[in-house]
Amino acid sequence: MPILRTNPKATLWVLGIFIVEVLIALYVHDWLIRPYGGDVLAALLVYVGFRVFIHRTSSLRLAIAAFATGACLEIFQACQLPERLGLTHNAILRVAIGTTFQWGDLLAYAMGAALGRLLDEKTHWIR
Repeated sequence: MPILRTNPKATLWVLGIFIVEVLIALYVHDWLIRPYGGDVLAALLVYVGFRVFIHRTSSLRLAIAAFATGACLEIFQACQLPERLGLTHNAILRVAIGTTFQWGDLLAYAMGAALGRLLDEKTHWIR
């Protein structure tokens, strides 16, 4: 049995969601899709990314981990950690980790994690 076994189906989903995220970051400049839709997809991306490597755990645990990842980023933003570490000068990092705390982002992360769990449980789309 290999030490590290990946899920090919989930890997393809990660790549697809990542491409959509990049396209949103580059070409969508509105008040809804980029800030909130992008965060929903980011949490979904983290959920599916975890599923690539973690096969034998519940969807609830993955959803909690995906939400916690987004919540940690928001906490870093609230503490102005990106600025203190000098990360805001790098455009890619600035987009990836964000720069300002917003409560709505936490809701978007929760929705993305819940969407990942729902799709995983009901359709087994990434298993």
